Amino acid sequence: GTYENGYRTVSNGDSTRFTHKMTMPYSSTTLTAICVTWTATASISLTYDLVVYDTTGPGGGPGNLVASVIGVTAPSIAIFPGHSRYRYTVNIPLTQNSYYIGARWDNNPILACFISADENGTSGGPAFKIPTLGGVYTWTSTVSEFPNFKNHGIRAEGMPGGPAFFPNVLYYKFEQNPGPLLTPNCATPPAGTNPAPITAPLTLTSGGQFDSCLSGTGGTGAVQTGWNCNLANGNWTISFWVSNLIDLNPTYLFGDVGSTSFRCFYGGAALANNMLLRGPLTDILIPCPMPGSHVFHIVYDGTNVRVYRNGALLSTNPRTINMPTGTGFRVGGYNNTNFSMSGKMDEFKIVRYAMSTAEVSQTWNWDLGGCGIVGINNNNNQIPELYKLSQNYPNPFNPATQISFGIPKAGNVKLVVYDILGREVATLVNEFRTAGNYSVDFDASNYASGVYLYRFESGDFVETKKMLLVK
Repeated sequence: GTYENGYRTVSNGDSTRFTHKMTMPYSSTTLTAICVTWTATASISLTYDLVVYDTTGPGGGPGNLVASVIGVTAPSIAIFPGHSRYRYTVNIPLTQNSYYIGARWDNNPILACFISADENGTSGGPAFKIPTLGGVYTWTSTVSEFPNFKNHGIRAEGMPGGPAFFPNVLYYKFEQNPGPLLTPNCATPPAGTNPAPITAPLTLTSGGQFDSCLSGTGGTGAVQTGWNCNLANGNWTISFWVSNLIDLNPTYLFGDVGSTSFRCFYGGAALANNMLLRGPLTDILIPCPMPGSHVFHIVYDGTNVRVYRNGALLSTNPRTINMPTGTGFRVGGYNNTNFSMSGKMDEFKIVRYAMSTAEVSQTWNWDLGGCGIVGINNNNNQIPELYKLSQNYPNPFNPATQISFGIPKAGNVKLVVYDILGREVATLVNEFRTAGNYSVDFDASNYASGVYLYRFESGDFVETKKMLLVK
């Protein structure tokens, strides 16, 4: 926003607290940063707290304090009309859609600092401040005290958490593969065989949704998951990316013969440019125009099977499904007699809950991070020409920071943090990686202030850098 004003309470008290109700479209979220914009009537620095409340207060207002970060600093707040923006890295897991997120600071005596406010229009709705829970102020849209109020300077950043982040049955990213015909199951916890063997003629190639992918030309290959489909009558979501499928009358994408012949295939009885979902349910036809690339979500909520393509709802199909325990779920194939996939597949996931429309629309084209390590992101837009280790950011930091590195060719990567005496503090990465650029978060919440070293090794390359934790 443009921040034309600033707000604060105007009476003495133990503390001033401003919160903003934020509603996320996910069943659970991990906050990764809280950002606050300040202005002041005199040059000032401030130490304050970040706070998160649930919605159990009167009228759905702020209730219980569920998380706080004590003693963050704004070392130099600009004088109005200037504004100072501060971003604080956090790691706060949330388990509901809505929370009140904000700032709390000492208000005795009254200080010259204000939470910045945007009054450039009314798209945020007319607002007034209402005190609840002894001094917590929240913005609502019932009575207009500030007619032009649009927003105020608190922002939260985060990623989907819980089941939506690392799916809890199968999640094949088809990257970080320990062998040419082995792929890890990135689910938490993983089901079946891990890593899972891939039978020819299916292979691992480049050109997936985000990185490498599963590729096939027919035959009877498959990813042998080692998991027997046992979704029973519970809710579930299956999602995957496919590209340039070819009708081999038909070509199978996944299934388990022993679970009431549950399967999905392209072409054949579905005809070209369609997929068919078949088994313990009446056939569901899914438009899948080829050539091209698409992300599909098949969601069972106990009453309906909802089908999405590239985040948009295609169809809602009333069904009651009971899938008994099977004899071997396969990805990229179905059995030993029918054609396996001809084309490409990536980001295959199964979770034991029904994703909401909002979750699908928000996350269908997100790379959910590296396999098996929360907080590692694969930034493989380009393959670096040389090995590189970047300075962590932010630095100094409290309590978390991010370390980025790049490798020009696949190999084992090791990233270890040491204290100033050379004692190992944490191993952030120690695994096989494909060529590319990566970043990893280091949370030092449980460590003391001071200088730390981080050492990066890959191939013949070794480099060490310093970072400063200030609490």
